Amino acid sequence: MRANCTSAGPPSASASATPRAIQQLERRLGVTLLERNRCCASLTGACEILLQEGRATLDATAAAPAAAWPGSVQSASRP
Repeated sequence: MRANCTSAGPPSASASATPRAIQQLERRLGVTLLERNRCCASLTGACEILLQEGRATLDATAAAPAAAWPGSVQSASRP
């Protein structure tokens, strides 16, 4: 995925916690998720796979109640 190198101003407290959380996830999984340079970050192949699998899991989870009880729950659609 292409890097987005736009500046959004100074980071907020939550924005500064995000890189730490990503680094913790990388250590836990044992893979690099982001290729980083001085101004940008882009997704690695491992991150692309994690994203696809995560989305598929969320879609399956959202569809499960609808499949179990047709008509009782509408699954949310994701963009």
